[in-house]
Amino acid sequence: MKRILFTIIALVFIHYMHSQEPNDCVNAITICGNGSFSSNATGIGNQQEVNSCSGYENNSIWLKINIVQAGQLGFNLIPNDPAIEVDYDFWVFKLDPLDPTKTCGNLGSAIRCATTNPNLVVPKPQNNHTGIDGSTLSTYVGPSEDGLGYVKWLDVLPGDNYYIAIDRPVGDGGFELQWTGTATLGTGAFQDPPTANPISDYISCSSTPDIGLFSLDDNLRKKVNTDIVNNTVTFHETLANVFDNVEPKSGLYSNKSNPQTIYARVTNNLTGCFTIANFDLVVSSLPIASMTVSTNAVCTGSNVDVTFTGTPNGTIEYTINGVTPAQTAILDATGVFVLTDMPIAETIYKLVRIRVIDADGTPRCTKTLNVSETVTIPDLPAATISGEISICEGSKATITFSGTPNAIITYTVDSVTSTITLDATGNASLTTPILSANSTYELVSVAHPGTPACSQPLTGTVVIAVNPMPTASITGDATICSGSSTTITFTGTPLTTVNYNIDGGATQQIDIDASGMATVTTPVLTANSTYTLVKVAFGDSA
Repeated sequence: MKRILFTIIALVFIHYMHSQEPNDCVNAITICGNGSFSSNATGIGNQQEVNSCSGYENNSIWLKINIVQAGQLGFNLIPNDPAIEVDYDFWVFKLDPLDPTKTCGNLGSAIRCATTNPNLVVPKPQNNHTGIDGSTLSTYVGPSEDGLGYVKWLDVLPGDNYYIAIDRPVGDGGFELQWTGTATLGTGAFQDPPTANPISDYISCSSTPDIGLFSLDDNLRKKVNTDIVNNTVTFHETLANVFDNVEPKSGLYSNKSNPQTIYARVTNNLTGCFTIANFDLVVSSLPIASMTVSTNAVCTGSNVDVTFTGTPNGTIEYTINGVTPAQTAILDATGVFVLTDMPIAETIYKLVRIRVIDADGTPRCTKTLNVSETVTIPDLPAATISGEISICEGSKATITFSGTPNAIITYTVDSVTSTITLDATGNASLTTPILSANSTYELVSVAHPGTPACSQPLTGTVVIAVNPMPTASITGDATICSGSSTTITFTGTPLTTVNYNIDGGATQQIDIDASGMATVTTPVLTANSTYTLVKVAFGDSA
């Protein structure tokens, strides 16, 4: 924000209402110090109010001063254009506090005036300046070849009021007014202007590019000047409007450009002195942001990428499982930030808001989002293995797997890897081929089907022992005497059971001992008898 006091005043007059142009006395600008003036005002206003010093109004600006300190008072009137042909004139009128009729319509004669045309002076002057100082006793000078640019000091007293008409018969650019004399020393000749506090850019955050709404209300007025009882604060679109004090803006205001300069005028309600400050209305686009996760389900010990995208260089705030305060991150120049995390349980990632932060750390625009993504951690699958542990050579066995429904089990058969899928009830089985040697079925791992295919290693083994086929033979005395008995001997695989019958009768059993033998004594025989070996087998299954 730029602050313009009446110690340095920039005036640009673009008039909307003829009656308020400063080229009439009644619309004179009250000034309270030095000033740099630039005016687009043209003409004499509503009436020709000056006719002395061999001059009159052409393109005039009227000023008013109120004196608060006694002394000699003068000024230097310095056109911005230094060309000698640029000719500025002035007239000074004093109001009489004892004569209430002496007003703008009845000013009387000028007490000081200078209408010297510097281009006519011989020899040519060094500059085109004019004004009031102590270099002369003349109270007026006119346009002649020996004319001077300056007239005599004003002797001023507190309470004096003066009107000054400044005319620009040749050249209509700006000029500088520098007050001089003893009255300007110390506290100065004029009332103190009111304060206009600096205001930083007024930012409106909008989703519509370059168009925003700004509240020009009492809160903003108090920022410019806290005393809005003794001062009036108004807002204007142009310097012309602010100096003319026309078309004030208030309430909700929509900008016309981005940025747009707005001028604040602080006018002292008693003295009429005013100070101008300007600030920019800036429309900043509302930042945007979104969030995605690489997966919504992840296995324990695996990473998940949380990707934030949005306004480049924006500052995001996010939480993990609602833990506060929120964490922050800055999107890069492409508008991306990636958080890599390793959740160990169900985790909720929440994008809370995004901010645009100025270089000085001041938040410019904030958008609340409250967007969340949930990442779940599936329970690890489980499985077991069971089956027959002993079979006879040349037989098959059944292996059974149980566990998490639909899980995929990896196992080995004698170190050769294979897989099997459990059904919806969590079961699966397989039949081994005919085995002639021991075989080992061992669990390796179990995994979920689909995504994520979470898995864990397993232990579990079924060793199928393949037993060789048992053997047996029968021997005994082939001939005995009638009325005698004999011994029948069975030999074969130790610890097996032999089935036999006598004379084709019912099957009988005998166990071969650890030495591979078993015997049976016949009863006393009086006729031929046949012992027949039927089968040999391990255990009672014979």
